[in-house]
Amino acid sequence: MRTIHVDEITKNIKEMCIEANHVLSKDMDYALKCAWKNEKSELGKQILGQLQENMEIAAKEMIPICQDTGLAVVFLAHWP
Repeated sequence: MRTIHVDEITKNIKEMCIEANHVLSKDMDYALKCAWKNEKSELGKQILGQLQENMEIAAKEMIPICQDTGLAVVFLAHWP
């Protein structure tokens, strides 16, 4: 069995939460771009374009993609 210091776990969880809230995965970015390209309605294209712009701003300025992203709850057990 391997021992992992709690600081390392805390650091990694923090980084994952920040990334999940600020950066869109490559497959989702690609899907949004394809959806915009294939969208027929002008309103749909406008909304998809705004979503893409919001993603770029979130990544560049390190603000959440969406302010309603929820809250991560982590339960950690410690065994002696």
